[in-house]
Amino acid sequence: MKKKKCQYFYSDNTDDLIKEVIESLTIGSNKSNYIREGFKAVIPEGTKVLDIKLEDSILTINFSKELLNVSQDTEEKMLEAIIYSLTEIDSVKKIKILVEGKSLT
Repeated sequence: MKKKKCQYFYSDNTDDLIKEVIESLTIGSNKSNYIREGFKAVIPEGTKVLDIKLEDSILTINFSKELLNVSQDTEEKMLEAIIYSLTEIDSVKKIKILVEGKSLT
């Protein structure tokens, strides 16, 4: 089986790879030091991935409510970081973000 990759992460399982990338973007996580120099973790500390689903190249991520613990100034940067990082994975072309099961608008 071919390993899937995304910058510094390699995995046989796309779901595991997605979770690793999200964890690296989360403030205070064990993997936040994996981010390239000049960048920093942007997902609020304590945010959890409740569910992920990849279907027809569309990744749906359901986050815990802690994702909303972000200032208006950093919200756009956080979303850009999530989208940019996860669309680096070959099988991910689009992303839909949910918080506690509801679409982020």
